Amino acid sequence: MVDQSLLEFLKTKYDKDIYPKIITEEILQHPSKVDDIITGLISGNKKIRASCAEIASIVSEENPGIFYPHVDVFIHNLNSNIPKLRCYATYTIGNLAEVDESGKIKKQIKLLAQNLATNSNTLQNYSARALGRIARAQPKEAERIFNLLISHNKYFPKNKINIILDNLEYFSENKDLREDARRFIESYTYCQSKIVRSKAQNVLRKFSRSA
Repeated sequence: MVDQSLLEFLKTKYDKDIYPKIITEEILQHPSKVDDIITGLISGNKKIRASCAEIASIVSEENPGIFYPHVDVFIHNLNSNIPKLRCYATYTIGNLAEVDESGKIKKQIKLLAQNLATNSNTLQNYSARALGRIARAQPKEAERIFNLLISHNKYFPKNKINIILDNLEYFSENKDLREDARRFIESYTYCQSKIVRSKAQNVLRKFSRSA
């Protein structure tokens, strides 16, 4: 348990392997402490902002509802000039998609798709993941998102294509796009790269289990 303010805790302690778990458990037990994280996200201290962004991304995966009232903060950080804030905001936005009652997250699809062409592997990965989760939460946007993902495959050369393949799993339960996704994945089972072939085969097996 954290007896002091979460922000004071982050200022005095830093262990990248331990502190996210401690604070995540604290927030899940005491949701009112979300306010500390949001305050930290808009603070002037880059270390605190990055730490709070990471914790929000972890907590929102398990309980997206407690951060959704602050969705505008994460949308704002999608354009941050601080790489960690941008990446963690992207991850969090993907988590919040399932509780997007206001429709604000689906309006970020274009921006997330633009990030597929970035040079940052992490941002590419988180953007593809966020798009996949939006597609699952918003079936009406699924076809648009599917086309955006596969049309950006040129930005994922060699083994990087695994980022796209991983996130096509979100379409396994979509009856309208399932076969198109399967065909795209199957085309990589003939890839010269053993790593890519293995990834494509694993994703296809997941498709079979969800049939």
